[in-house]
Amino acid sequence: MNRVYFSLGSNLGDRLTILKDAIDVLAENLGTLIRSSSFYESAAIGFEADTLFLNACVIIDTHLSPSEILSISMNIENEFGRIRMNKGYQSRTLDIDILFFNEEIIDTDELRIPHPRLHERLFVLLPLNDLNVNCIHPELGLSIPELIDCCPNQPIPNVIKD
Repeated sequence: MNRVYFSLGSNLGDRLTILKDAIDVLAENLGTLIRSSSFYESAAIGFEADTLFLNACVIIDTHLSPSEILSISMNIENEFGRIRMNKGYQSRTLDIDILFFNEEIIDTDELRIPHPRLHERLFVLLPLNDLNVNCIHPELGLSIPELIDCCPNQPIPNVIKD
């Protein structure tokens, strides 16, 4: 069984409903939902957006491989109306990122795990911290609280009570 950590985000449509439904669909298609974080609201990073992002993290146990997980995740994004353009970051109905796959380091043309920028993003680290403070970044050797302490200066996301 593989333990996979995901980050989900949305800044278009009914963000909370989209994230809750996407978590259910991920679990239905991948395996067993172990835990989900609180929801966090934050401004877009890397581009200008008219609306704030809502983000969460989940842990799912699965028998699937990383490439199968990536393919299914991208299909789910598409089902939720994600439109991909070739130009940088943009607003989206749903973004699903694979953060960790067990404690493995994967670096292929199609996929990098751990996610290459997770340690730079409070909107990922804070919900990730909700899930498992014992998780260690396999490349950096730091715990999630240590990564939070080292994270570049960013506005602190607001916790959303659903």
